[in-house]
Amino acid sequence: MFRPHNTQHAWLMPDWLMVMGLVLLWKQAYSAASAAQLQWLLYPLVVMLELFSDLAFADTGFGEWLDSTHQVSIVKACAGGNFLAIAWLGYLWRGRGQTLTWQRLSAALLLSWLTVIIANTSRILLCVYGQDALAKSTGLTVAHSHQLIGVMVYFGCLWLQLLPSTKAGNGNAIAAATAIYLGVALVIPVLRAGILGLPQPSWSYALWAAGAPMMAIAAVGFVCRRQACRS
Repeated sequence: MFRPHNTQHAWLMPDWLMVMGLVLLWKQAYSAASAAQLQWLLYPLVVMLELFSDLAFADTGFGEWLDSTHQVSIVKACAGGNFLAIAWLGYLWRGRGQTLTWQRLSAALLLSWLTVIIANTSRILLCVYGQDALAKSTGLTVAHSHQLIGVMVYFGCLWLQLLPSTKAGNGNAIAAATAIYLGVALVIPVLRAGILGLPQPSWSYALWAAGAPMMAIAAVGFVCRRQACRS
């Protein structure tokens, strides 16, 4: 499966199967982990939020954090474990023409961790300071505004990850981002819930998770069509 460092080959099917197996193992481990076990994701997030805003958190025990002034809680659901898998696959996809090694897997994981911290900081700040205004201006509920911000931030970050790796431009990047995002955020949870007898993702979550990539594809298609018409 792992080939010598001095050669470069496109990934083979065993490489992809191994990577997807690791993603499934991570999804299972993440679902069973407590907030206290996810401090390597949550504590850096708290530090970043305090650095770039007026939020101030206190440890409430069990790995959770609370800003009592703004009534903002940092709990397990804020860790971004699913996006960690998405970002990891994104970085691996960028290097799919190079030999797959444990060093490359580890480097992609480190980059994914940094990406998750940045994306999660942006997502939470947008939710804290913008989701109420978004709900009022669009007629959405606050919960749906929260979901929309999360999907747009995560999908947008993945899209930006993949842009430098696609010679054909936005079209290939948006297609790869859509496949990776929907696979981890929607397809795997649905299959996992069916196999293990767990609750299926809510319809609202499924609609937002699928809707944001579709809107992005439509926007890219519209821009490309206008550029083609001008040329």
